[in-house]
Amino acid sequence: MSKGVTIGYFVVPAVVFLTLGGPRRLGLDDLLFFLPSYLVFAAPQLVWAILTWVLRVGGTTAHAGYLGATVALLSLHVWFECCENNSSALGWLLY
Repeated sequence: MSKGVTIGYFVVPAVVFLTLGGPRRLGLDDLLFFLPSYLVFAAPQLVWAILTWVLRVGGTTAHAGYLGATVALLSLHVWFECCENNSSALGWLLY
């Protein structure tokens, strides 16, 4: 699997964080919460990256795992932004 595709899978959690709650100006508070939030959103991708490295799985299997983790993240993001009241952010515990 190419490195560019792998990096793309790790960009998606950052985009999800930046789009939570709709468009807004980024302030110092957002930057302070970025790293912990990014680690929560990117946790499945990070775990999968470690597993693919340890188990030395093939490119197709690695791609499928990253794609599954990314689809789960994007599905919940869309669900919470348009369909479900997630004002307390407890819905992210599902993820």
